[in-house]
Amino acid sequence: MKSISSLLFTAGLIISAGYSHATTKVTVCQSNSACSDSALKSHVISVAQGESADVIVLDILNGKSFHYEVAVIDAGGLEFPGMYTVGARKVSTLPDEVTIAAAEFIGFSTDPLGNTLDDASTKLSVVNGRPVYMLSDVWDGPQSLPELSQSIYQINSAISSKLQRAAELRKVDVQVSLSAALQAAISKVITGSISASVAVTQSSSNQMTVYFKGNNYLTVAVKLTYNGANGVSAEVKALSVIDNGVVVFEIPVENGIANLEAVFGKTFAYNGSNQSSMSNWLAGLNLGLSWNSRRGTVTITDINDPDIGEVEDQ
Repeated sequence: MKSISSLLFTAGLIISAGYSHATTKVTVCQSNSACSDSALKSHVISVAQGESADVIVLDILNGKSFHYEVAVIDAGGLEFPGMYTVGARKVSTLPDEVTIAAAEFIGFSTDPLGNTLDDASTKLSVVNGRPVYMLSDVWDGPQSLPELSQSIYQINSAISSKLQRAAELRKVDVQVSLSAALQAAISKVITGSISASVAVTQSSSNQMTVYFKGNNYLTVAVKLTYNGANGVSAEVKALSVIDNGVVVFEIPVENGIANLEAVFGKTFAYNGSNQSSMSNWLAGLNLGLSWNSRRGTVTITDINDPDIGEVEDQ
């Protein structure tokens, strides 16, 4: 089961459920007080939003799941009809199969990009708080700096397509698993598709910037957005030069074009030992490096005009 310790949401399942309620919803609790029966009865009524529903509660703290029933009752009877009240009761503790399936479903619902990336590409490390994945897993084209700088739109399209397919497969997988587990556990025929909604104002997991590592020192910084039904979109924001887990400098990408001129004459802190290797590698893009070992800096120069940004090592 994936770690979901920071989940603060309600995921809704829109299900046509045989002879039961029209909807089944999944929510979570993650503290002793919040997971008490009295607290959960109040919580599931809120989750049901005034409607009859089956609510599956995932107890994050203890790794369990429960089935609660929310019912809308006409308390006025024949004499005073229309006096509706809402009540809730715990039906059962659900088997491990439901707990695992619910956790996977909620994990994808709240972090679709993280789940999709982990399925589509190999995670290598974390640099500057951003995860680093393998570029070759999502891009089949050349990975040299000159060629990548001319292929931004193709890279955007390739990454979007690859991750969208992975997201669709993952979404279907968690939907089918939870549907089957619930049907077996609560003996109700589930014929509808499962969809999730996250009850937060804005989910940061729907948008993130990650690195995709290419050849040698090159890493591509890509902004990813998950739009649910519209899939995943990718936008290359920079070509990043990274050495031993340190971002040396980044070439910004604007409107699909790598803006090399933006880094000419710029100085960056760097004490790496691969000066010669990096200089030779960057020469293919007419980028030169002027090193100042005393200050621990590197300045980007134009090979065709090395006076731009040239710094004497003193």
